[in-house]
Amino acid sequence: MTFEQIILLPISLSAIIYVTVIGLLIRVFREDKTTIHENLPQVSLLIAAKNEEKNIPSLFSGLKNLNYPENLLEIIIVDDGSTDNTLSLLRENSAQFRNMKIITSEGKLYPGKKGALDLAVHFSKYDVLAVTDADCLPNPDWLISLAPVIKNGADYVFGLISFSSSSGFKKGFFAFDNFNSQLISHLLIRLGISGSAGAGSMAFRKKSFYKLGGYKNVTATLSGDDDLMVQRARKENMIIKSVLLKNALVTTPSKDTFSEFINQRSRHVSASSYYNISAKIAYFLWHLANMYLSLTLFLSLFYPAFIYFYLGRLALVFGLYLVKGKMFGYKLPSPGFLIYPYMYDFFAIINWAKALLSEPKWK
Repeated sequence: MTFEQIILLPISLSAIIYVTVIGLLIRVFREDKTTIHENLPQVSLLIAAKNEEKNIPSLFSGLKNLNYPENLLEIIIVDDGSTDNTLSLLRENSAQFRNMKIITSEGKLYPGKKGALDLAVHFSKYDVLAVTDADCLPNPDWLISLAPVIKNGADYVFGLISFSSSSGFKKGFFAFDNFNSQLISHLLIRLGISGSAGAGSMAFRKKSFYKLGGYKNVTATLSGDDDLMVQRARKENMIIKSVLLKNALVTTPSKDTFSEFINQRSRHVSASSYYNISAKIAYFLWHLANMYLSLTLFLSLFYPAFIYFYLGRLALVFGLYLVKGKMFGYKLPSPGFLIYPYMYDFFAIINWAKALLSEPKWK
């Protein structure tokens, strides 16, 4: 057999996997119907904040604009040992809310964000809990989109997360990476394979949280508190849902540098070694298929027919971004989009290596 025939087999299999995933995404990743909910549940909204002074104004603006009855909502923000003016700003701004508590993480039982959130759960009044991050800006209808799903029987539910900016080459790539991550995560949730799509947009039932033993059973890694918790929930056959609605979107600031991007993504990747075997296989096959297809541009220099694999992948990913990116608020990609798939594969390796070789840090 010639080299061309040998390499054609894995690339053809990769193309089949890739087209299958894209087909599933087109079928599954459709915006849910907007529902007008009556008899909304009482909700405790939990937020952990550490050195977030620059994000406090936008955080409170977002909380102020939440379309949820004040008498059914309590907001608990935990300052997790900030060394800047976060705590004083939280206390100052909380005066405009009658349903807000500001607490500190002194005496927390677990390291990182999970320790701060554990305290928030302990002080919460209601059974339906929602979580977002201090640097996130929720859509006004975010909570009204997620909370009823828990009331209607789900144990955990996740909404969409996007970056607030996708303009320019660098931030355009960060948005592309986020887009791919969110697509695959929500697809796996809906296929019943994996669990988490990001703690910046999630809600869960307190009874379910305590049934799993809280955070005491997910301290193996500093990051991935949502991932590991939901992996346990999957083992217990709990109901995990995702909400695909623009109204259920939470935006977070894009990273400014590739170094910050790598630190964030490697922190997320560090939890993947604790995923169930089905999730590990799914992510492995997805990234392996992408990497094999990335080889086709180089191979086309020697075997021209391989250029069709390259062009086919580019057409599929561009079309998917064009159609589904609107749900995230992402605009048409820049010309850099031509190399984004290659950067996606390159940084997948970098992020995995960093996660393997270094310990993640919670700020």
